[in-house]
Amino acid sequence: EISKNNETLKDSLRSKNEALERALGEVQALKSEVRHSNQPSGYLVESIKKRDEQIGKLRKEIEGLREGCEELKAERKKLLIEKEDLVCDLEKALKNSDRL
Repeated sequence: EISKNNETLKDSLRSKNEALERALGEVQALKSEVRHSNQPSGYLVESIKKRDEQIGKLRKEIEGLREGCEELKAERKKLLIEKEDLVCDLEKALKNSDRL
């Protein structure tokens, strides 16, 4: 009877070892899947960070262009006033030359 119990215990131990090996294999497979599933999210996070940096740079560039545009508008306005003054001066000079 001891021999029979011994064989039963050996069989039980063997089946439990096999179940343990299967479980360990599943754990390894799941760990691998988790690592692979984290990579795309890491890629997405990095991609979002890069795009945010690009957006920030473009916003600064747009602000600089707006400032430049405002400066050009002011200069244009100034030049139009000077042009009007020169036209008036020219008209006066032409009238004076007609009188002579």
